[in-house]
Amino acid sequence: QTVVGKMEFMAMDIFLEEGESIVITMSQTGRDYVPSPAAAGGYSINWAESTLTLPIVKRTCDDLFQVPMIEYGGEGQRVC
Repeated sequence: QTVVGKMEFMAMDIFLEEGESIVITMSQTGRDYVPSPAAAGGYSINWAESTLTLPIVKRTCDDLFQVPMIEYGGEGQRVC
């Protein structure tokens, strides 16, 4: 199954030497914020074909960060 994702990158004026790497953090929203560890996953990039490959990760509500002052679940309450 093909998944098409749209991303926005902020340009940086840098040069990478051979053997150096880039760290890409994938988050679950389009908002600028510090994502929880549960929001990121492994990935691979094939620069020759400009392909970004991401895993499909299934997580439960227990795996995600939940703000302590919000009650989750139950009728009329926020769902994770």
